[in-house]
Amino acid sequence: MPNFKAVDLSLIEDVDIKPDNDLRRSLERHGQQVPIILAQGESDAPYTIIDGKRRVATMRAMRLQIIYAEVRADVTAVEVAQTTLATNLARSRNVAAEASALRTILDANRMAAADLDTLCNETGLRKVLVRELVDLYFALSDRSYMALAVGSIPLSTAKKLARLTKERQDELFANGTTTGKDVDAALREMHAEQLIAIDDIQVPTLDESNYISGAVESFAMRLSGEDRKVLLLAAEIIRRRGSAVAA
Repeated sequence: MPNFKAVDLSLIEDVDIKPDNDLRRSLERHGQQVPIILAQGESDAPYTIIDGKRRVATMRAMRLQIIYAEVRADVTAVEVAQTTLATNLARSRNVAAEASALRTILDANRMAAADLDTLCNETGLRKVLVRELVDLYFALSDRSYMALAVGSIPLSTAKKLARLTKERQDELFANGTTTGKDVDAALREMHAEQLIAIDDIQVPTLDESNYISGAVESFAMRLSGEDRKVLLLAAEIIRRRGSAVAA
């Protein structure tokens, strides 16, 4: 690889990613075919990985010393994130890399969830993917999002965690219970706490039913089309139920 630099693996930042067995078999059979991309840090700082965390983790597990890399100097954190996303788009989707890069861009620019168009331009990702990651960014606790960004939890588990409070998410991590089954159990517990016993539901009186149906009907008249039809039907159902209770 005459166009790339041989870098000592000990000079590269640590990564919290598990080695990939399929990649290991490929490296053992064919050697490193694709260079990683690194950002040059300060004089004594380790190289930052722009693309190739899984290769670094796997080659370290293989106790190799040298990895071939393209080294880029004077790269900002946002530029690192943008390049990570750009290289990721050329392969199958890597949610951990996308989440990590998007977090860097959001933190650096203090962007709000509404800036989807800007984020799409910044990342090169489709709007539906950006919206998914932004929603998780704001719904997950820092610990949960970091777990997604480093690949220690899958996207499916992250989506479930996002339905819990951030405090409950952190409790699960503190207890070491963050598998899909653990999160499902926490969600069932949350739903059980939110259920209202049927016996506790108060049936409205006729006067209350008439008041509620009138309010719904009044609001419906400010709408049009299917929305108006649905609310007018709801108002009629409320009125009939009130009459039936009174009878």
